[in-house]
Amino acid sequence: MKTPQFLIALLFFLGSFSNQAQFEFGVHAGINSNATGNVQNAQDEITSLSKSNTGYFVGGYLEAKIAVFYIRPELQLAKYKSTYDSGNYETSKLEAPVSIGYTVLPGFSVYAGPSFHYILDQKSSLQLGDLKTKSTVGSHFGVRLNMGPFGISLRYEKGLTPNDVALLNASDLIGDRLDTRNNLWALGISYKLAD
Repeated sequence: MKTPQFLIALLFFLGSFSNQAQFEFGVHAGINSNATGNVQNAQDEITSLSKSNTGYFVGGYLEAKIAVFYIRPELQLAKYKSTYDSGNYETSKLEAPVSIGYTVLPGFSVYAGPSFHYILDQKSSLQLGDLKTKSTVGSHFGVRLNMGPFGISLRYEKGLTPNDVALLNASDLIGDRLDTRNNLWALGISYKLAD
């Protein structure tokens, strides 16, 4: 097991045995404004810039609260799309963001943490090579407002794991590489099913 995953599992395990912990679980969904990285040539010069497109995510969460702090692992299916001058690139991912949050005011919190991704599928109008890896890591931070069982959140996420893919047959882009790391803003709503 990798060190970050082990530490997260340990924190969640210890939190679950705390007498002061309160738990809740629910569902969430939302939209994201996503852009993958740019297309670069062999000399690291940018040949094509990514334009943001709207995608979506849907999933569930478990939240453990201790006083003004909480840890919130989530599991979600996400769809992303980016457009370039010479084509487009789409991915479907299984994601597991883990947020560590602090309640600033009743119902309002800030949070940050790692995000673990597994790429389920990639599609493009460009002919692509193989990804270096299907498992990637990112980081995120954001704000959340809870109103009874409903919540709304806004987060920024940045992919950290380098994961370029070769463009094999893209007219003037032959031999160039596409940086598949996400750079996104996500707006989500959640509903607490039980606590």
